[in-house]
Amino acid sequence: MLINRHSDLWGRCKFINPSRFYLLALLLIFIIRWSHRLFNATLWAEDGALFLQDAFKYGLESLYLPYSGYFHTVPRIIAYVSSLLPAILIPHFIVILCFVITYYIISVLLKSDYEWILPEVHFRGVFTLLIAIAPGTTEVFGNIANLHWILYLYLGLLGFRSINYSYHLLDYVFASLAVFSEGATITLLPLFLIRLIFHVFKRRKKQLIYQESFIIFVILLMAFFNYLNKVSQTSFDVQSIFLILIYCKSILAESISFSWLYILPYTLMDKYWFIPSAGLFGIALFIVSKSFYLKEIIIFPIVLFMCFGLLPPMTVLARENTFDLIYTHSGHGWQPLSWLNFRYSFIPSVSGYFFWIWIISLIYKYYNTIAVYLSILILLLSFVFCLKSYFFIKPYSENIWIINSKKIDDVRNNDSLKSIEISIEPSNWKVKIGNGDLIINPD
Repeated sequence: MLINRHSDLWGRCKFINPSRFYLLALLLIFIIRWSHRLFNATLWAEDGALFLQDAFKYGLESLYLPYSGYFHTVPRIIAYVSSLLPAILIPHFIVILCFVITYYIISVLLKSDYEWILPEVHFRGVFTLLIAIAPGTTEVFGNIANLHWILYLYLGLLGFRSINYSYHLLDYVFASLAVFSEGATITLLPLFLIRLIFHVFKRRKKQLIYQESFIIFVILLMAFFNYLNKVSQTSFDVQSIFLILIYCKSILAESISFSWLYILPYTLMDKYWFIPSAGLFGIALFIVSKSFYLKEIIIFPIVLFMCFGLLPPMTVLARENTFDLIYTHSGHGWQPLSWLNFRYSFIPSVSGYFFWIWIISLIYKYYNTIAVYLSILILLLSFVFCLKSYFFIKPYSENIWIINSKKIDDVRNNDSLKSIEISIEPSNWKVKIGNGDLIINPD
């Protein structure tokens, strides 16, 4: 009876299409949160000091220059295209494109391809809003320096789409670019391997087999190129082994200990971004539980063994600091990176939000009124904590790039004997434009 009564309650809003409602709500939240970035656009860290600077200096060659062990393909493409624009438009072009990409990737969750995970569209909608207001995302959203985290999320969502989903041409192109934009995408290899095994032995549809094989091939190709690049820069040493141990330790800490300890009231406000950190443990529970409900994916528990057993050594091939996504060394010893910078915990936190929403969706089957209130509660809590850590993504300081855009264009177009150096956010980053020895200091 509870289910029927609450279904009728939601049924009163049938004049509003749920998917469209959440798409609009997501868009409004993004516009409000990003307003300072959208109307006061400037460059952030590697946006200018690496990607744009390389685009100015090397042109098309910049598209395959590695940095930090991998290629950052999508950010470099955006930087190259923006380098063709007048200087005053470059920051706006980058921010708007990041806005569109981020909005699209998160909104994909509202598609019916995810009904097998969260059948009720309202819970998928709440999930998208949780990602949009996740605390501490000031640095993640609105720049190409951190776009690789969003692209990793895209690939993860692609791997969790319906087992019957057929790729479109755009999926092949964008997935390939996303793989080469983030070295840690090799961590998704077990997920696509399991999908391939399922298609080979269960569905036996050639198109589905080919598409999973394609993604696996691209991931392995990325790992191979990244490994060659890493070998040319550094060698496998004791530190790599040490990081493997730290990675394994952090899985246990994130999935069991911290997930629950940091929900205690007296630490809640100070460690708010540990609220969704039950992600790794949650995904494990999800995969195991789903296997009991759907015989079609009984093979999925193998993912746990592959992820937690084989994955850490495999990731050495791609990027050493993949292991260091959760823990880092500071003056106080090894600490969770969530305390220092949210961007490293973006993916664990998204998976954590998924865990809570999935648990609530299970409760909905039996006590749906309680489940709806719980989903509203977690949304409100995240909103409150987001207010504490800049709900309005903080504006940059004085926009030196825009102020000096005319000088930048003059150096780019007219005077090859001069260079100009522009300070960008954060304060210790600079962009050098031009190949001359004489530096023009902006006013």
